[in-house]
Amino acid sequence: KASKRITVKHGVDTDVGEIQIASMTQLSGRVVRAPRDEGVPDVTIVISQTGGDLQTRTGEDGAFLLSGMEPGEHSLRLPDYEDMTVRVTVEEGAPPVIIRIGSVTMRGRVTKAGKPQQANVAVINIGTMTIRQGATDSEGQYEIRHLLPGPHLAGLEAPGVTSEVPMPIDVPDQKVFEKDF
Repeated sequence: KASKRITVKHGVDTDVGEIQIASMTQLSGRVVRAPRDEGVPDVTIVISQTGGDLQTRTGEDGAFLLSGMEPGEHSLRLPDYEDMTVRVTVEEGAPPVIIRIGSVTMRGRVTKAGKPQQANVAVINIGTMTIRQGATDSEGQYEIRHLLPGPHLAGLEAPGVTSEVPMPIDVPDQKVFEKDF
């Protein structure tokens, strides 16, 4: 942590010898919807730090600014997007952060011998190594939102149906992508 040391001389009104003032900085950036990088307005952004959470919302163009932050590594959360979390480093003069939100919803059905299956479905974006997960309902239906288009690996975990080798899938640039297992 960067700090500046100020010495205060002993006087009538104080008996404090030293005060430490922490150096604060700011984080700026944009939240955009992939793949066209269009700004996403009105997204809540939360940063947790020792002094308490800082929160802001994006403007019409998806831009945001958080001031008074402690330098260092932080978790930036987007509660409007299933608490999506991004690790960011805050330091003096750091470039703006771009947070890409996927626009594709992958949904489908998991069955075994034609019968609905309780399962967990995981999808890993090969480019960003981001993992998104979804669980099936009693009918075997699942839904995973906010995927980026492009190459992914999909895995399935269910009683008697665990995929040991992730299956490559290409998530298309469309609103909804159907994938049954």
